Amino acid sequence: MDRLELPETGRVVHAGHGVVAANIWARAPLDDPQAPVALRAQIMVGEAPAEDVAEGAEVAIGDERWRVEEIVEDQVNRRGHVTLTRVADR
Repeated sequence: MDRLELPETGRVVHAGHGVVAANIWARAPLDDPQAPVALRAQIMVGEAPAEDVAEGAEVAIGDERWRVEEIVEDQVNRRGHVTLTRVADR
């Protein structure tokens, strides 16, 4: 599997790890409120702290690296999604 779609507030299990996407909306990074606003999400893998990400960021799921390819905000139903693509081994 080279792509994962994470529904907002849903849970996907990949390689034995629960992965969740949440808090999708256009905003500055949580750690730098003065930075430019972009569509962002928080990705949680297992019990690790959430990572605040935008498109192009990479996250680890177990021993694998994944790139955030797309973040979609659904303002009508309030359930967007994040699409991850596996990064080739280096």
